[in-house]
Amino acid sequence: MPGIGIAISPHFRNNNFSLARYWATLISATVENAAPTHVVLTFASANNSVTSADFTVAGFTVSSGSWAGAVFTIVVNRPVTFLDLALTITFIKTGTTAVVTNNVTAVSLLAYYDHVQGADADVLYDKSGNAKHGNLGDGAAAPVWSATGNTFAGGQHIDLPNLTAGAAPCTVIYSRSATIIGAGYKYIFALTGNAIIIADRLSVDVNYPGCTDLTHFNGTAYVHFPLKTSSWSTIAFVVDAPSLTIYINGVKAYVGAISTDINLTNNMTIGSTTNNDGSWFYGIIGYTVFHSAALTDAQVYAESLSLNNASRIRGVTQALPTSASIQVICDGDSLTSGYAATGLTDYPNRLMYYNNTIAAVNLGVPGQRISTMDTNGAAKIDPLYMSTGVSKSVCVAWAATNDIFSFGQTDVQAYNSLVSYCQARQATGFKVIAVTCIARTGLAGPEAYRVSFNTMVRTNWATFADGLCDLDLEAEFSDYNDTTYYNADKVHLTATGYDIVAQNLLPIILSV
Repeated sequence: MPGIGIAISPHFRNNNFSLARYWATLISATVENAAPTHVVLTFASANNSVTSADFTVAGFTVSSGSWAGAVFTIVVNRPVTFLDLALTITFIKTGTTAVVTNNVTAVSLLAYYDHVQGADADVLYDKSGNAKHGNLGDGAAAPVWSATGNTFAGGQHIDLPNLTAGAAPCTVIYSRSATIIGAGYKYIFALTGNAIIIADRLSVDVNYPGCTDLTHFNGTAYVHFPLKTSSWSTIAFVVDAPSLTIYINGVKAYVGAISTDINLTNNMTIGSTTNNDGSWFYGIIGYTVFHSAALTDAQVYAESLSLNNASRIRGVTQALPTSASIQVICDGDSLTSGYAATGLTDYPNRLMYYNNTIAAVNLGVPGQRISTMDTNGAAKIDPLYMSTGVSKSVCVAWAATNDIFSFGQTDVQAYNSLVSYCQARQATGFKVIAVTCIARTGLAGPEAYRVSFNTMVRTNWATFADGLCDLDLEAEFSDYNDTTYYNADKVHLTATGYDIVAQNLLPIILSV
């Protein structure tokens, strides 16, 4: 009886066995300081049948690739930083992998803590190589190790006795969650020393869920800035007196003045050692990085995305931008801030939920008028424009309901304020999206002005903006009595309503 044979097609043999042998000729895989978006593969010889589509790089999106002799260079979607450690590249055709040597170094790195338990559970190890290890407090004062970092439940802290840099420009980047405890306002101390150096203040007001006031203290000098952010974020403070810049998930959220640089001292702690203002720190610290230099926009952006990606790998499920390329500044009133919705349902957070290439900053202020936005825009919004790091900076302008219904402004007055605001942001470099005014309860006179305002915006938007989000024409916002989309006050929206806003804005943001 003839034997049973298994046929291997020549195509399979060529594309599997020969390519496997070719992959085995890989000499090196590296990424260097000079080109942090380039993963360089050096083979014994070129093989032009191999393209960028044949590779994946863990934590990155492969954008393109090109041959130069026997060297194949893969371009990824964001800069690699020292925080990405060794990368894994996979050759899809064979399913085999290689480790990419990460030669990207940090700028003036002082200390780096990944808040993962090491050999000694009482030690927070400095992974920078500078041996600035931290000590966990004893007993009840020691935060708990968890999969995503150190968990603080009130009263725990980590001492950093070796962290010294003196008073100098510095950058502090940390990723954290936050647990809302109690009522009213609670201070959440993320980083404290002999004086409060950096603190988060988290609002637990049900009308402003997740509203964080980022505050920097240095002796008697401080700045106070209300900012709505998701309960897990990567936050960076760049202090270079007289300038203080705060970033959320890699994009600018605040630029202001500070009188002196931070004095990093050897009694710095992560978590609070005192119960100031009635609250300890509650939540998880995932990563903390100290630089003894003021990082640039692009450097903060890259490191923040690296930490966001690392947090995702650890199991953080919230909508953290991990490959963001678009900065979105959301300016407006309570409809932007997310009044009356619960959880992370304001439209800026929903934008990030739908697309992780967006890093959105919520600057909505309840009661704000478009005329006030116009007055404050040069000082509040324009310094946030990012010319490097991101692919584009977008400003969304959604207001006028307060001008018309609460402050007696006419349609023309509100329209002129919107035009002035948008044109000024365009002059700075922002791509600007104007948003029409949705229906709400109110008197007939203001309602007529609202309709007329929207008509003017709808007709002329291209003369002062780069895009229009015409929410007024969406069926969901045609009846303020519809409790699916409108809150009981018939002015603000439900979580479902804010989600509709995000869905309408997203394609416009991507296209402008």
